[in-house]
Amino acid sequence: MYPPYYSQDQAKNANGGVWPTDFFKIRFRPGGINYIYNVLTGYHFKAPYGMDVPKGKHFNPYFDHMIIGMPKQLYDGMLDYEDGTPASAPQMANDVANFVIFMNRRGGWANPDKEVRKWMWLSACILLVPLRYLNTAGFYRNLLSTRIEMYAVRDSLGYKHWKSGFKNVKAMDYRNAYWA
Repeated sequence: MYPPYYSQDQAKNANGGVWPTDFFKIRFRPGGINYIYNVLTGYHFKAPYGMDVPKGKHFNPYFDHMIIGMPKQLYDGMLDYEDGTPASAPQMANDVANFVIFMNRRGGWANPDKEVRKWMWLSACILLVPLRYLNTAGFYRNLLSTRIEMYAVRDSLGYKHWKSGFKNVKAMDYRNAYWA
């Protein structure tokens, strides 16, 4: 969601000298969707005895400091739902809170829910683990089929010398393996 103001000064001038709340970060507040809903519906409380509410401000016990500059935004019957749902303030607050949380999930439709992400990871692992196993087995197949041999050789003077070398074991004829 894009900010409605071009600069911080314009935002402060439009909101009585106070920087407005950034709704992009509102999902990180304790309560999340319940916080938004309670702030939108919490204007019916009266300020406790001894608390002074400045002119142009309003008391809302669900807001952080209980004094909020935003007046009540939702009233019963403000709009008409196509399916006939009564347009009460709590119903509209629920819709607004769900919409704000939905839009703050890094692109709305582009970010699937946690349950969908879990199944995506599981299916990726089921598909990729066998491929990774075949890749690793193919890489080590040549190393596993190599043996190191060491044997004694006589030279012309009769001295024994040890020679060693690598020998690839390709296909072994098991019928004649005992006699070789």
